[in-house]
Amino acid sequence: MTRKDARKTIIKARVYRGLAIMFAIGGLIAFLRIYFTEVEGHLFEAVRDPSIVAILLLLFLPAVTLSWLARRLEHRFFKIMQGLERAA
Repeated sequence: MTRKDARKTIIKARVYRGLAIMFAIGGLIAFLRIYFTEVEGHLFEAVRDPSIVAILLLLFLPAVTLSWLARRLEHRFFKIMQGLERAA
């Protein structure tokens, strides 16, 4: 692996992390909208409805997935850098 590969890996990780943050903010906005329009402050009644729970979980699924991918790429970047340090 080269420094060029390491650079590509960390850039990709940062893009994924930024997209994860954007999806998390979007999920939070959608959650708040659903909470105040559908649930109307009755959280325990909403938790009993499986469709509301599934929708709320799906709102944050892209953010969790992208964050997980970013974390894997960051680990790969650190391994590449450790290998380059040992080779130097």
